[in-house]
Amino acid sequence: MVDTTNKYLIIGAGFVGLGMAQALSAADIAYDQVDASDDIGGNWYHGVY
Repeated sequence: MVDTTNKYLIIGAGFVGLGMAQALSAADIAYDQVDASDDIGGNWYHGVY
């Protein structure tokens, strides 16, 4: 059963956040996604890994 009454918030656009976004999108579940950076990739973008 798909939840059509709620919209979820994903905090972070690192590998976990992007994976979660893909899963919600595949299930047609509404979401917003925010990150502290202006680009995707989280710690990868900042060279931590």
